[in-house]
Amino acid sequence: MPVRKEGKLPPSTVEAKIEYEKEYGKDIVELPKLVDTTYRDKSFYIIDDIYATGNTIEKIKETIKKLGGNVLGEGVILNIVELNHNENVFSLIDVNEE
Repeated sequence: MPVRKEGKLPPSTVEAKIEYEKEYGKDIVELPKLVDTTYRDKSFYIIDDIYATGNTIEKIKETIKKLGGNVLGEGVILNIVELNHNENVFSLIDVNEE
């Protein structure tokens, strides 16, 4: 693993910028460039905080696959089942909006 010099941050680099619709408007996610490699043939597990419509995870999966990577799975902390009707997503907590 590369060692960071004190007081210097790594340069800001973006591999892919994803614009998509969320339940309350538009959002943007940026996937970082990988150090000394590419997404091709690498495996990823996506973790998100809240699963409402599922659009964030779907767009990230789609982009990783376009870059040649593999998505092994996805999980979330909180799944709002009432919004997405997906009880199959791995989550720590399933809730309804009641």
